[in-house]
Amino acid sequence: MKHKTIQTFGIVALMCTLMLLKLPPLGIILVYLAIFSVSLLYKDRVHLSLLCYVCLYIILEFWFRLSLKDTFLMMSVYALIIVQYRDRHVTYVIVPIVLIVFTYLLVFYNILLQEPYSAQDFNYEILDLEHDENNNGHSDNQDILTGAYHQAQLKPQYKSVYYAGGIPPETEGVCTDLVWRSLQEAGYNLKAMMDLDIDQDPDAYPYAEDANIDFRRVRNLIVFFERNTRSLSRDLDDKAQWQGGDIVFFSLDHVGILSDHYNQDGLPRLIHSAHPYQFNFEQDVLVSLNDSKGISGHYRWELNEQGYALLNALT
Repeated sequence: MKHKTIQTFGIVALMCTLMLLKLPPLGIILVYLAIFSVSLLYKDRVHLSLLCYVCLYIILEFWFRLSLKDTFLMMSVYALIIVQYRDRHVTYVIVPIVLIVFTYLLVFYNILLQEPYSAQDFNYEILDLEHDENNNGHSDNQDILTGAYHQAQLKPQYKSVYYAGGIPPETEGVCTDLVWRSLQEAGYNLKAMMDLDIDQDPDAYPYAEDANIDFRRVRNLIVFFERNTRSLSRDLDDKAQWQGGDIVFFSLDHVGILSDHYNQDGLPRLIHSAHPYQFNFEQDVLVSLNDSKGISGHYRWELNEQGYALLNALT
């Protein structure tokens, strides 16, 4: 019994080493074949256990593209079960299958995030805006993206409530609050700009009713962005046009900001606040939201002449 326990933990230590070395699948298979050959000489069951470890690791790391932390977590769960039920042959095979199905569901529902690709992986030209409103040495779209990531880390509680004065607490908000907070990171007061635009042309905003809530309504935001910023392609096949910091609207009830992390198809993730039970604010949902709701607007924060007129009027 003691020998088997030591053997199992030895296999775990070996797999952890392989994970840290980030060996390619072929390298891992070669390591397995070497140990398999030795184990056959001693008629040991170690090769079955190691084979399952290798297969599980390759699937998690190179198919699901999980982070090292998440891969280690799944491998540790498998190791604990093997230690507990190491005398049952079926455990070595059934448990990895269950873990793979479980992992697939976690990835599908964006609870576990795959290791992202970058724009450089797809040879996309990075469109970095030159304007730096807050003079912090970073362009506006970089600051907007930084603000969006900050919201993704903060994870404000999804709460759709009317607030006197219009501004919700930092720990609360909905999808539209992520937008104005991200713009605030770049030095822009979206509420003030929208209030002025509505005052100057109220007929353009048929759904504007109350300054405390107008800037938090998706319908009003679409009008503002269409009037004052750069409108871009809504075609997801034009993949290079979808870049980090862009603001994307879905139907007339949702909005988010594109991440600079890309999926295997070359489309960026979306940073958004969708519902009270959302686990991650950065999710690979651009295609699914387009299928379910439809993309109603895709904009980049490049103010046009009218937009700059609003900005200058506030300074």
